[in-house]
Amino acid sequence: MDTSDELKPLYRIISDKINHDIREGKYSDHLPPQNELATIYEVGRSTIRESLRHLEEQGIIQVRHGASTKILVSGPACKLKPGLESFIGVSKVIEDSGFVPSTSYMNLRRTHASKLFFPDFSGMSVIVLERVRTADGKPVVFSIDVFKDEGLAIDELETYLKNGSLLEYLKGKGLLISFAETTVRAMAADQTVSQRLDIRLGEPVLLLEEVCYDSNGNIAITSNDYYHPQSVNFRVIRRAENMK
Repeated sequence: MDTSDELKPLYRIISDKINHDIREGKYSDHLPPQNELATIYEVGRSTIRESLRHLEEQGIIQVRHGASTKILVSGPACKLKPGLESFIGVSKVIEDSGFVPSTSYMNLRRTHASKLFFPDFSGMSVIVLERVRTADGKPVVFSIDVFKDEGLAIDELETYLKNGSLLEYLKGKGLLISFAETTVRAMAADQTVSQRLDIRLGEPVLLLEEVCYDSNGNIAITSNDYYHPQSVNFRVIRRAENMK
């Protein structure tokens, strides 16, 4: 036992042990029943109840009366560490992290952009692509991409994007992305984001608002990417200017 444990109440010690086991992947989507947890950690059910209450306050689990306790965080099986120093697609980030990328949700539609909706393309016909990208089956990114409608076949695009990259598809159609500007900010998950990423309503998520430009400096794609708070750590490289 850690010497600091001597200063903690028993329920805190047990909650730390349960949290550690969750992070190590001992439990996946749900915790065992309370009586089973009491046996595993060799304490009474009242201690287990207090430990679960503490974990719920931390946003680690969701205790549901009459149902199993849901785990809200991810273990080591889904931890992405993308960098912001290069422009690559989500699929490549997932693959480079050693996981299998897939798409669990897709909504592809045409609409007309206005000054209120998708103002970067105001007055144009655009394609809106909503997707939930998964790593080994777990949702990690909910993305909304908007780009000019160049008469692309929706059915063809939808089939390709089930396992392919939007950037690669557009590149094959002659649209090359030269650079992107990205704003990073934290936000509270609204109902749509919480549903898509399977997290609590109001839980903080990292939002990347990105504008992609072609080689002529024209806006090609705008994207809102919502990253699962427990599955992604971003890496940023900052280079110092040469000292004279």
